[in-house]
Amino acid sequence: MIKVYVDAANARVTVHNNPNCAAARIKINQDQRTVLFNTDSLSRELRHLKSNEYRLLAVPHNNDIWLILDFQDAEFENALARHLMRLVGQSLKSAANWELQTHC
Repeated sequence: MIKVYVDAANARVTVHNNPNCAAARIKINQDQRTVLFNTDSLSRELRHLKSNEYRLLAVPHNNDIWLILDFQDAEFENALARHLMRLVGQSLKSAANWELQTHC
């Protein structure tokens, strides 16, 4: 499982390959949106993302989102994270230039 933090306010995406990473645990709070991608939800959540239902705006509560990718395959999860960022970039043009960082 990996956790991906999409931070529109700072134009950055951070990948946490260690799901127990202290930074990821501290940053996720009740007010932040989280979306789980797994074998049961993948098609549904891709549709939501493609249709821009998870809008990223420059206002609190809409300027960030956590994507939790849980497929028990780190290589696939990281490839999916890159693909999801391309999808976000299609609906939010500024996202095409966002920096993708790996934290852990």
